[in-house]
Amino acid sequence: MSEPEVGGIAADRLRSIVERIERLEEELKGLTNDIKDIYAEAKSAGFDVPVIRRINWSPSGWLLKIMMNGNNEK
Repeated sequence: MSEPEVGGIAADRLRSIVERIERLEEELKGLTNDIKDIYAEAKSAGFDVPVIRRINWSPSGWLLKIMMNGNNEK
């Protein structure tokens, strides 16, 4: 007997896709909470959190490289 289909997609395949997305969304939620905790730790240690955020969001980490090595690259 063939697998029941929903909108042309096998039901088991659809269930698997939905479950994988749900699992990844839960992992993302956990990682987001971890990041918030780390920013709170940085703030309590006296670091400038907006600067840390800017470093983390810079393309390819260029800002961090400049801060660590100086602007000696040509």
